[in-house]
Amino acid sequence: MSEEAPLFMGFKSGFRKNQASEDRVTISRGPFAGRTTQHVSRIRLNPQQWYEQDTREQRVAKMFCPAHASEDRVEGAGENLGDSSGLEDCPAHTEEDARTEGLVGHSQKSARAREDDSPLILRRDFNSTDDDRAGLHFVSLQRSIEDFVATREAMNGGSVAEESAVGRQTNNGILQYMSVERRGNYLVPPRSARALPTPDGGA
Repeated sequence: MSEEAPLFMGFKSGFRKNQASEDRVTISRGPFAGRTTQHVSRIRLNPQQWYEQDTREQRVAKMFCPAHASEDRVEGAGENLGDSSGLEDCPAHTEEDARTEGLVGHSQKSARAREDDSPLILRRDFNSTDDDRAGLHFVSLQRSIEDFVATREAMNGGSVAEESAVGRQTNNGILQYMSVERRGNYLVPPRSARALPTPDGGA
């Protein structure tokens, strides 16, 4: 793994252009208007398998998409990609890649969960070494938990696995290297009702 990598899996995550806007994740009407929902997962990772089993090219293909690997689009941890993972053409080729390459990427699958060309969730995650094990705390904000479910189902790629040579986990993004240990869903109050200050220190 590169020392410049911000996460255990060796690549950047949470590209700005791949995130939903604050308006998109805010509940707009009803008794919970102005609030949002939050999903939190604790995920255990298997970086030893990730680095020992796969080549660099295979890791790029599984994290992003096969085209990123074959066209050498990712340098190092992906800093050259800027604020976008460059997946514009990848989601549309998910089923084709599953059939012809026998492999689909994590980001490629997840990017299919969009509405009006906008992601459904605003995600943040960070590494963990709790209990001396490699892990990830995954946090997402979304208008409804159904938006998280839709994104997770896209990431799981069940229909892709069933209709192609891609196994339900093998060569199906990064599923085989991670397992969710616990998760929870919450309702987050509007900023005016929170105890913490705004990012600029105001009320």
